Amino acid sequence: MMIKPPFLARQLGVSLIEVMIAMLLISIMAATLLPLHQQRLRNSRDDRALETAMRLAESKLDELRQFAKLKQWQLLASGEEETEIGQVSFTVNWTTHAYQWQPESHSWLAAVAIQQQGNKHQLAVTVTWQNSMEQPQSFNLQAAVVVMPTLNTGPFGRRF
Repeated sequence: MMIKPPFLARQLGVSLIEVMIAMLLISIMAATLLPLHQQRLRNSRDDRALETAMRLAESKLDELRQFAKLKQWQLLASGEEETEIGQVSFTVNWTTHAYQWQPESHSWLAAVAIQQQGNKHQLAVTVTWQNSMEQPQSFNLQAAVVVMPTLNTGPFGRRF
């Protein structure tokens, strides 16, 4: 027959003090992790807004490039539009500056200065919005589009 020590014989369950200490530790951990979780959610929302802004800028730049392909330079003008996606309001601004090649100086000059339409356009698209902390954010995308004349004839005959 085995004899149990007296302190083991009395312990048949979990004492109230142990339960209280466990609850205290769990509540401290939850109180510590909750702000971290909220910050991570905010960062996730802001990252989604940045990705949306990038896609809006790319779409607008592609749209402006399409005007260049269609040779509708007169329609290629600066502008602004607003859109709301996922409870975030985005403002898309785009500017265009025309340049004309000057063979005498071997450089691009502003088409306005020489009263021509220009065969190179410098495009800039800026998307602005406010993040989850109501701070203004912006994303800028720039590109240049050059008009390439189509060739109807060439060294190998007529092109169709």
